[in-house]
Amino acid sequence: MISKCTKGRMKNIEKMLEEDEKIIEAVSGVVNGTLFGEKTDNLDGVLVLTPERVLFHYKRKSGFYRSKIYPLKEISSINFEKGILGSNIQMQNSISSLKVTLIPTNENAEDFVRKTRSYITEIANNNVCQVTCSHDVIEQIKKFSRLNKQGVITDNEFSAKKKQLLGI
Repeated sequence: MISKCTKGRMKNIEKMLEEDEKIIEAVSGVVNGTLFGEKTDNLDGVLVLTPERVLFHYKRKSGFYRSKIYPLKEISSINFEKGILGSNIQMQNSISSLKVTLIPTNENAEDFVRKTRSYITEIANNNVCQVTCSHDVIEQIKKFSRLNKQGVITDNEFSAKKKQLLGI
């Protein structure tokens, strides 16, 4: 459940989302370090999880909002840590890392990380299935091709089966 504090910080987040993209979870926190190549000090923002990505949405000193986007399929790790002043979430991909600190104790950062990992796993499993399924289709087409060459099935039957397997 998203806290009132976090909901208040989510101004203009809808502009960053795709038409049918929904927010699964969000927590507010602070980023220190470098973001978009800019040095940041105590940059308040919201870490948002959708079915496709995680983004850190924040207001720049200029008053404009901006988001750092992490597609779920590119996140290599996400970790939760409970601190004295609040929780921390650290994410990494092959290019960069993001550490959001001072997440209020009334916001469930651990649940955010758990849900994010679940979506990452789901995407990874779908990718494995696509590769495995396409390999299975190729093997089945080879099998029917052999049957066609042996005269067990006709050219028309082979063509029909091949189209069925390819979803054409």
